[in-house]
Amino acid sequence: MISQRLANLVFAAFLMIGAMTMGWIAAGFETPALGDATLPTYFFPLVLLGFIIFCVIIYTLEYLIAGQSGGDGAELVYTDGAYAKRGLLTLATACVSYVIWVVFGFIAAGLFAAPAIALAMGVRRLSHLMVILTSAGIIFLVFTYGLGTQFK
Repeated sequence: MISQRLANLVFAAFLMIGAMTMGWIAAGFETPALGDATLPTYFFPLVLLGFIIFCVIIYTLEYLIAGQSGGDGAELVYTDGAYAKRGLLTLATACVSYVIWVVFGFIAAGLFAAPAIALAMGVRRLSHLMVILTSAGIIFLVFTYGLGTQFK
């Protein structure tokens, strides 16, 4: 398959493009601050995306200069077809979750994404799935009722 170094450099490039695109979108937010907040709503996403970009730059430099990160220079990604299938299925499930979010809304995407991505990643224990679903529900309740965020 491909080397860990090459896979991570390609992933870093995609992550940088995605983070910059999301930053451009976030910079255009025109909604008022939430609750009693004095910062505009685009502040937090831009800070978070800036931190992600900063970390990706460090990580990329580590691979370009040292050829590895944490001793993974000689490792291969997806040593066999089963691992590749699981990784690609997880990526496809995440993309489908995004489409569901855009078309049907956050709640539908959340109900689909949490168990579907877990199953795509190989989670088969019912107790693990219940923890994932319970956590997703708690996060939704915190954002909806604790923070007053409204989802379509």
